[in-house]
Amino acid sequence: MPAFIRNGTFALWSSALSWGALGVIYAINAPFMYGIYGIPLTNINELNMVRGVYGGCFIGIASLWVLGAMNERYREAALLTLFVCMAGFTFGRTLSVFVDGTPTWHMFMWIGFEISGAVFAAYALSQRHTLSHA
Repeated sequence: MPAFIRNGTFALWSSALSWGALGVIYAINAPFMYGIYGIPLTNINELNMVRGVYGGCFIGIASLWVLGAMNERYREAALLTLFVCMAGFTFGRTLSVFVDGTPTWHMFMWIGFEISGAVFAAYALSQRHTLSHA
């Protein structure tokens, strides 16, 4: 397995770039992002929530993942948050499939991305612990 997979930098960079980009788009043009899913944002409070939660949180967590990818000192914390975020999103979306029904195809694309992120993060974390106990 290549080093960038084992040490988690691939998972961190790919997730940081995608989440960071989504965060910027949510922060700049929240109505567009919700419009993709057919959800209108009708008042200032809704816009504030979307920009803060999706925009701000996605940009913030992506920043931690970049820090972890670039600096070994923060890598484990970054990988842990990557695993928790991706596993949490996967759980929530999967639960929704069973409770709410089958969503459109692009939601399954996100589930695949989130499962991949969780698996890559878990693998990198396991490699870190295997190497530290060797």
